[in-house]
Amino acid sequence: MSSPATDRCVVLLGFQRSGTTVLQRLLDCRADVSFFEQEIWAATFFGQFLSCWTAHGRQDYPLAPGVIAALVPQVAPGGWRGFKGNLHNLESTETALRGLDEGFAWLTVVALVRRDLLAQAASLRRARLSRRWHASDAPADPAGESITLPLDRQGEAWLISLLLGQRRLVHHAEARQWLLIDYERDLLAAGPGVALERIERHLGLPPGDYPLDRHPKVAPPVEDYVLNHQEARAFIEGLQAQDDATLLTRLEELRRPRRRDRIVRLLGRVAGRP
Repeated sequence: MSSPATDRCVVLLGFQRSGTTVLQRLLDCRADVSFFEQEIWAATFFGQFLSCWTAHGRQDYPLAPGVIAALVPQVAPGGWRGFKGNLHNLESTETALRGLDEGFAWLTVVALVRRDLLAQAASLRRARLSRRWHASDAPADPAGESITLPLDRQGEAWLISLLLGQRRLVHHAEARQWLLIDYERDLLAAGPGVALERIERHLGLPPGDYPLDRHPKVAPPVEDYVLNHQEARAFIEGLQAQDDATLLTRLEELRRPRRRDRIVRLLGRVAGRP
């Protein structure tokens, strides 16, 4: 088994609406676990922060140029310091995973994935419309919050980005032997206790006492609030049957008209046309 969690920095890394907040809040209840930030965007951390630390150093994180491992001594004795990052589209996923490979290979990573892409996409859209992002803030009854998942050109590009990002995260987790928490199996089916037990074993933490009753998982079936769930599920299954190269080609085809439209609008404003 690897060294105890108190001797290293650990990352909870996952997409929005995949259980990161619930696990972060529950683990933060432990006396031997601490989070130095409530939430950090993965792309920002691994991209901008990485270059800042390696090139310049910071007063609150006094690093010599190129010595990323100096983050480790910032951990207080007897405590585990972690941060949570969310991957929200293909570009930020690529940035985060590339940053991990290039400068943070010494970090211990706990990755979370929600394999039901329809539920993931529907939950993201519902949260964006309701402005309630976290499970503890979501209503148990979805009545009055029914949504339609967009399956137009823009919606297809978003779903492809989400699918490709999810595949990259799973591939990285398996290739680098990260602990991979499955949302449907480890969080939804039996409650977050299963995920917490797996994390404890992986990190060498003693069993903890968590207030599970205060952090219920709110995940109604998509049939309860997605009006076009049958059409959306068939559409997503068609995407999942395609390989990465085909999906990337399709994504580029979908983005090209959007770039052209932006240029046309910009030229119209320059010319004084509405």
